[in-house]
Amino acid sequence: MDGKQIQTVTSEGLTYLDENGDEKFIDFSACHERALAEFMEPNNLRYFQEINRYSAEQLEESIQKHKKWKVVADRNILGEPMGTTPYIEFYTEPPIRFEFATLDEYHKTRFLLERNGWRTRDLT
Repeated sequence: MDGKQIQTVTSEGLTYLDENGDEKFIDFSACHERALAEFMEPNNLRYFQEINRYSAEQLEESIQKHKKWKVVADRNILGEPMGTTPYIEFYTEPPIRFEFATLDEYHKTRFLLERNGWRTRDLT
């Protein structure tokens, strides 16, 4: 989706126009729950603990941080493959990706998310 389709960003979520021009809403609380559920999946936790060489106590501290961070989307300023347009992809079902033609558009949306208390995970 084109980032220009985004209409509003509030503390509850994001409103955008879909391909048909219909208004749609992304619920940030639901996105956060999906992101946290993915992180908490046992195989993902085991891998996370291994690559970071965390003890059980350090892993628990990281889990608590992830709960507080309120992640709702992944972001990539370089795009995929590297060098294409920046994007933000929300933890919706299915995932919804907004691509931005300029860095200014990307940063504006990211700033609005953060100003409203939500975070994105950097994939760059």
